[in-house]
Amino acid sequence: GLTGVPVSFTGQQLYSPQTLATTAGGNAQVSTCGVGGFGYTSEAPNFSVNLTGMEGYGRLEIEGVSGCDTTLLVRTPDGRFHYDDDSNGNLLPLLNLSSSAMLNGRLDIWVGTFGGNTCPASIELETWLN
Repeated sequence: GLTGVPVSFTGQQLYSPQTLATTAGGNAQVSTCGVGGFGYTSEAPNFSVNLTGMEGYGRLEIEGVSGCDTTLLVRTPDGRFHYDDDSNGNLLPLLNLSSSAMLNGRLDIWVGTFGGNTCPASIELETWLN
């Protein structure tokens, strides 16, 4: 499949929040992915994150920050999709993924917009012990 900008993090590095800047939105409809979500993203993920050492942490938090209504679509290394639209408040997305050795590997992240526009956005990744 398509890959995004390659980034690598260890669970320990993510214990301090790491921010990645990108452009949200695109021409691909999230509703066609079968994840129960809506919005528009690029065909390729914004980021393909290689994760290691995740088994020492309770969860991985992925937070969207933007001036527009953004969405998050994440494919974990086990091939499962996770979607969020507004859990971070102010039309911003937030995903909390249970962390374990299952998160080691390639995590694909699409940063979309709900309405199909594009806008500057960033995502913040952070691990937590609980």
